Amino acid sequence: MKINFDTLMDGLNGCLDTEVLGSASLAAPLGKVKSLRMGEPPHEGCVWLADNDARRVAEALSDGSDENESGVHAAGGTKTHAVAVANDHEAAKLLLVSFETVVLVRGRAPYAKIRDAVEGVFERYDDWNEGLLRILGENANVQALIDESTPIFGNPLLLHDNNYTAVAASSEYRDDVRLIPFLDSGKLPFIMKNDKSRDAEDGPSGDVQRLLMGESPAIGVKLYKRGKLAYRLIAIEASKEMKQGDAALLNHLSGYVRICLGLVRDDDVGVFGISDIMAGAISGDTTNREYITQQLSGFGWSEDDEFVLYRIYPEIRERNGGNLKFFVNRIIELFDNKCVFEYDEGIVAVFNMRRCPGGEAWLDSTMLGFLRDNFLRAGRSELFSGFSKFAMCCVQAEISHEIGPKVNKYKQLHMFGEVIRQHLLDVCTSRLPASMVCAPGLQRLREFDEKHGTDFYNTVVVYLKNDFQQLKSAKELYVSRSTFLYRLNRVEKITGIDFRDIDDPWHYLLSIELLREGRGGD
Repeated sequence: MKINFDTLMDGLNGCLDTEVLGSASLAAPLGKVKSLRMGEPPHEGCVWLADNDARRVAEALSDGSDENESGVHAAGGTKTHAVAVANDHEAAKLLLVSFETVVLVRGRAPYAKIRDAVEGVFERYDDWNEGLLRILGENANVQALIDESTPIFGNPLLLHDNNYTAVAASSEYRDDVRLIPFLDSGKLPFIMKNDKSRDAEDGPSGDVQRLLMGESPAIGVKLYKRGKLAYRLIAIEASKEMKQGDAALLNHLSGYVRICLGLVRDDDVGVFGISDIMAGAISGDTTNREYITQQLSGFGWSEDDEFVLYRIYPEIRERNGGNLKFFVNRIIELFDNKCVFEYDEGIVAVFNMRRCPGGEAWLDSTMLGFLRDNFLRAGRSELFSGFSKFAMCCVQAEISHEIGPKVNKYKQLHMFGEVIRQHLLDVCTSRLPASMVCAPGLQRLREFDEKHGTDFYNTVVVYLKNDFQQLKSAKELYVSRSTFLYRLNRVEKITGIDFRDIDDPWHYLLSIELLREGRGGD
């Protein structure tokens, strides 16, 4: 799961001696830990770890020799909204030119120790999130959610209804004298019942508010049902000082509590509606299949339904990237039975075909018109069934968008079926040149033809395409069968290929495609 900078530092300060350079109130949520490497432009939403090569990488970034994802040189004034962590003071100062926030680990701590510490923080909150998902999948017990979360906050948690009656409270603090007054609505301090709460400072959303529980500071989230206040989820400062990151964590927990209490609708608060469930399934943040099935079935979606997924991007990301919310709202207005949300610098749109009366052709046609009107491009997955395929079909749509222009640069909507061949060829040569992937002898045969003016390579192509049928191949080449057999005999001598010993010609057919693409060189 993603955490904010305050939560990250709270975890690191227990095991590392740190100093924050730059902004100490980074707003972008952090979801990945990556190593800072030469030639890899840093992007937002990550914690970038600088190793022993940090000074050289930092100098390259500060000199503007590397670009961020938007194509803007860091030295030109645009800083990446991410965190860099370094154990070298000079490298940290250089990284500050490119990063909004830099954490300097004092004492020259080893890189491995720093990485373990940072990953340990994320693992702790990932484990918590997995625990919450498990509880929802097993029994959807709100008391279990509260108890699972108490160690994360290090303070008591309390769920009140709108009459201040305690619905659930941290079992660990049940006998704590500081919590007892809040478990009985008749004993609640008068000042609490009449306290006018104010917005949390720098909180992640307007839902989180600062409260005063008697004399104890607290933060709370109001939970609504059909537009009316139904519950309050509260974290009370008792055992440790409450920090800014606790507001984001409480907001995250409130999403699970909403589900458990049956408060979430498609158009409800955006914490765990259908779009959030889908985003979790695609990103891998949500892995509990029973939970996903249970939640999506509540919106009328079944495992047996057929779905199609689009990945939509502005034609010029730097110019239109800030308008994604506008495009999301336009798609929502235009289509029924959809799930649409911003995701990884673009938009994901998933449609349930069972509930799409116009059918597949109408959907593609309408989507294409929308793309043209708004200067957007998109890739589309194949039709699929089963909630477990959302992530892979999102990859299908992304591949379609990325490779589609190679197949037809004028199209704005690219189907996965149209780019499969190109994708397979790209994968085949992603790590090795075609000369080391192709069947031995074919490239040598083509070079022989070029040198001697013969047509042996084309003879092999036709023979393989016709599934080793000699007469059919001879007719297609407009030669006699004896001439065709003579050519095959010469090919075998030139290349060493024994056509009588080829059980599966897939390698040769693939090699021919690679050579046709002009990938035969080193």
